[in-house]
Amino acid sequence: MERYNRRIMLITGAVIIFILALFYWKGLADKLPVLAKVNDREITTLDFRTFVSQTERKLSDNEKKLALDYLVAQEVINIYAEKTGVVEKFLKEDFDKELEYYRRNLMIEELYARTVEEQAKVSTKEAEAFHKQHPYMALFIIGKSRINEQAQEMMNKAHKLLREGISYRKVMKMYCDPELRTGGGLLGYFLPDELPPPYDLHMPQLTHSGKYSEVFETDYGYIIVFRGVDPPYKTISPLVRA
Repeated sequence: MERYNRRIMLITGAVIIFILALFYWKGLADKLPVLAKVNDREITTLDFRTFVSQTERKLSDNEKKLALDYLVAQEVINIYAEKTGVVEKFLKEDFDKELEYYRRNLMIEELYARTVEEQAKVSTKEAEAFHKQHPYMALFIIGKSRINEQAQEMMNKAHKLLREGISYRKVMKMYCDPELRTGGGLLGYFLPDELPPPYDLHMPQLTHSGKYSEVFETDYGYIIVFRGVDPPYKTISPLVRA
């Protein structure tokens, strides 16, 4: 109980100090010298320092005068805009246009969600049947990001080891770039017709798990694509149902 009361006292003290500090700074602000006055609006030294502090270098006297002139001009424009309501009118028109734009977009999204998406929903049974007829491939790569003779030679050596029966994982650790090794060399899960050029040209070589492509050149560099064990439905169900 004593600890609780002490905590209450500390919080109360902090609040009182904050309030006193607020009044103190407000009093200082009220006493700040006024550099210029536009109608009933004052431009104080604090306003001026805040504005010129955006410039890192030291301003000359002429530049300081220009800065003050700019602040005065800004106040004149603000007063004119408030009295005429011109800016407010334009802002309201722009706001109304933006509001209508978002309203229409929301209506389209809602309509799409209630019609197209609902009709396109696939049951788990249908998705599993599709996956059985069109199995996704788990594709891995061994690659070197450089496009030069040395990189191509290293990939040719990697390909030779695969032909000799060395496991994909061992070859990948020996010849693959570090950034590809981090994810185990996984390129992703794909259907045969989903891969872009030049990957698609090498799909006929990947007839089943354990098969691999020839060495070929991509935007990344020289690579070999290896087909791993086809993933079960649970692993790629989001892809199938999409």
